[in-house]
Amino acid sequence: RLKYIPIGNSDSLEVGQRVFAIGNPFGFQSTLTTGVISNIGRTLKSDNNRVIMNVIQTDAAINPGNSGGPLIDTQGTLIGLNTAIFSPSRANAGIGFAIPASTVRHVVPDLINFGYVKKPFLGIKYILPVNKPLAKLLKLPENDGGILIQQIIQGSPADKSGLIGGDRLVTIGRYNILFGGDVIYTVDGNRFDDPVIFASYIESKKAGDVLKFGVFRQNRYIEINVKLEEAQK
Repeated sequence: RLKYIPIGNSDSLEVGQRVFAIGNPFGFQSTLTTGVISNIGRTLKSDNNRVIMNVIQTDAAINPGNSGGPLIDTQGTLIGLNTAIFSPSRANAGIGFAIPASTVRHVVPDLINFGYVKKPFLGIKYILPVNKPLAKLLKLPENDGGILIQQIIQGSPADKSGLIGGDRLVTIGRYNILFGGDVIYTVDGNRFDDPVIFASYIESKKAGDVLKFGVFRQNRYIEINVKLEEAQK
């Protein structure tokens, strides 16, 4: 019986590595199944459109009732928490997913100390990915890429730092887009073109973290530091 499972480093995982899933599938208590890591670094979108980054994919049998159970390696070290499957029948089809240990390590201290996970608050309300036609209209130096800020929440960290939202409405086809806002190219040196991945990166941070935004504004590239605050429940 495993009384204590140490948390491992999910950054060192390899495809093909042998793993074990423990859970209570279909009510059968303390069931162990085995398989291998099928892939790492998957992006998993939930029913409410929240995105979990760097998810572990495994072919170890995971069924309803396995969620929340540990995924461990051959040393008995926790490398993830089983969380979802891909299956039209809702039964194991050899494609299961586990939240990596790095994410577990990130949220567990808050759960223990506060009973909830403290979410970071940035304050950018709406953003749009910049494609080639939009980049041309915005007269950006790059053909495409980046994220156009539509609205900033007043009094938010984004507002306090000086990030700017759009101030003039332009109709393009069937869409109304606010022009005049900053175009985000990088955060902490990481390039972002997808609003969902951008939002997930922000959520991976903590209140009090200072992020360096690289934005394009009025025909020039500037860097702005933003200190995240705790989101109100």
